[in-house]
Amino acid sequence: YDVLGCTAQVLIGIGEEIIVARPTVFGPFPENIKAIVEKTIKYRLMAHSAEDITVAILERDYHYRSAGPLIHSDVRHGFVINFPQRPDIDIDELEEKVKAIIKADVPISQVGEEAIQVGDIKIYCTGPRTHVHHSGEIENFRLLKEFRLNPLTNDYMLVGMVGQKAIAGFEDIIEYMDIED
Repeated sequence: YDVLGCTAQVLIGIGEEIIVARPTVFGPFPENIKAIVEKTIKYRLMAHSAEDITVAILERDYHYRSAGPLIHSDVRHGFVINFPQRPDIDIDELEEKVKAIIKADVPISQVGEEAIQVGDIKIYCTGPRTHVHHSGEIENFRLLKEFRLNPLTNDYMLVGMVGQKAIAGFEDIIEYMDIED
């Protein structure tokens, strides 16, 4: 592959999704995976930053402290925060507080191996290198207006979303050829 300067047995791309592919002569090609990563990484960075801001507000303004660390997970263009019991939190109010920090366009920077600084708020974070540089880069932040119950764990899930709905991912991975009969 010209892009890599060699033939690859496995291709890995990390954007909003982690892509692991075994290429064939029909694809996927390195440039396809690179294009997907370039289109989707911004959503992962925005979602991770919005998630950490949301958790910081939950701790600061709602005094939410769990017995252990809050369990977080990812969804396309967003994040999930799990609670062992249904929290007594006004989701609309929480959303507005997060949006205020986003609107303030404060800097987001790494401070140590497990922390970031968002404006004047220091936040614990296990992925301090995966953030936007300023809160104003977070686009179209919103929270789902109700907690969802996970039937497998009985946890209540708070779901946050960023960006616009867009095709950006596996749909672009393989170039289809016109094959004549």
